[in-house]
Amino acid sequence: MRDIVLITNQDSKFIESPNFEAWMNERVLEAYLNDVLHTDIANLLKNVTEIASIDLFLRLSEELELERQGIGLTSGNAKIMSRLQFFLQQILEILPEGLQEPLRRKIEQ
Repeated sequence: MRDIVLITNQDSKFIESPNFEAWMNERVLEAYLNDVLHTDIANLLKNVTEIASIDLFLRLSEELELERQGIGLTSGNAKIMSRLQFFLQQILEILPEGLQEPLRRKIEQ
């Protein structure tokens, strides 16, 4: 039982240390890059409602805008921006025509 307390204390010390924030930021960036670079968007969209597709589109368009401004997680990485644009195009293609044009204008601004 004492070993468990020691591990918990060590974890607690790490979480409270200045190194934790840098370590956590690195893990978040790795997860983000993995998701953006390896997601099969077409397969994902097969099981998503129209409302969820629009929500995803809006979130990804915000993410793309942050990347364009150089303040996203990857600070404007061209490969990530290209992949986000691809995702947005794939989402547009599954939406009804009446929604496509207003949403397309949103990403072209």
